[in-house]
Amino acid sequence: MLLTTLVLADDHELVRVALRAMLEKEPGFKVVGEASTGRDAIALTEKLTPTVLLLDLNMPDMSGIEATRIIVAAKSGTRILALTMHEQRPFPRIMLNAGARGFLGKSCSQQELILAIQTVARGRTYLQANLAQEMAIGGPGHGANPFELCTARELDICLGLANGMRGKALGAHLQISHKTVATYRGRLFERLGVSTEAELTRLALTHGLVPYPKDVQLDAATS
Repeated sequence: MLLTTLVLADDHELVRVALRAMLEKEPGFKVVGEASTGRDAIALTEKLTPTVLLLDLNMPDMSGIEATRIIVAAKSGTRILALTMHEQRPFPRIMLNAGARGFLGKSCSQQELILAIQTVARGRTYLQANLAQEMAIGGPGHGANPFELCTARELDICLGLANGMRGKALGAHLQISHKTVATYRGRLFERLGVSTEAELTRLALTHGLVPYPKDVQLDAATS
């Protein structure tokens, strides 16, 4: 049996611990490294050249989308499988266009995750059935989703703002300057036709980019 080596990249330690415990019970799998940031994921992939990199999208300092582009451009041979809570369009299409071989939501079953890893390790593409169906319905601009044409960095800014991060805190999270955050914020607002963070958050909630806060009023959360 061929050995499939894995690097786990997720900013939540508990997620990585749970994934490692689950995957190392599977014959033929070996977790060789863990990363908590996008840049660490790139560095570990370069150093260890795992068969498969399990990569979250919403990572500190650099999104999974940007990390994917850099890793693919390096031609290390590592196949990337996105494993994320952001299951909605436009993320699957953007990740595949960046060079990922697969895309799964964290709502997937253990059996599906194992199947996806095995499929991607063989050099084939894997998508959850519901995601594949959504993508088949129409390309960018055909799903009435205004986020379809946003760039990776604009989506980073959008997710940060919609989750309540502002200014310097968001810049520190993404490791960019406050001025750069403001520049991307302006581009994002113009592209989406919104003028406040509250409007942006409502739009993101409407299209499923972020979950609706169960115990927090939207106006309070976005003021």
